[in-house]
Amino acid sequence: IHCHRRKSEYTHLSRFAALTVSEGSEVVGVVELSVQNNSAVYAELGGAFGEDSGEYCYLASMAVDPERRRLGMASALIAAGEELAREWGFTAVALHCYTENASAVSLYKRCGFDVLAEDVHGGLAEAIPIFGKRRLLMAKRVD
Repeated sequence: IHCHRRKSEYTHLSRFAALTVSEGSEVVGVVELSVQNNSAVYAELGGAFGEDSGEYCYLASMAVDPERRRLGMASALIAAGEELAREWGFTAVALHCYTENASAVSLYKRCGFDVLAEDVHGGLAEAIPIFGKRRLLMAKRVD
């Protein structure tokens, strides 16, 4: 398993990375890591982990080829994201996960993420589901 960084062309290169995992020349998994400043998420994260910059690292859009799941690829992507977050000077990584996605919630918990809140998202009233689904805000210290 090899993880590679591919920087986005549509945002500042130092603030976003698409991390991929591949087998040979075939990309079989991807996750995004970005620096964000959503005040609702930051309030939960800052309170839990003592971040004081107003910004945090956010892991999003995890996808692994269904035929390659449960082989450690998602864990490798998460570890690569955590390493990059440390390189960028952050002490924690946050993410959202739908409550009904039990396998993803389980993966993130196995990787050390804790649930901080439910349905925390930018600019929307608290406890409003996205697309009819409720989300968990999860985070992990990486320092």
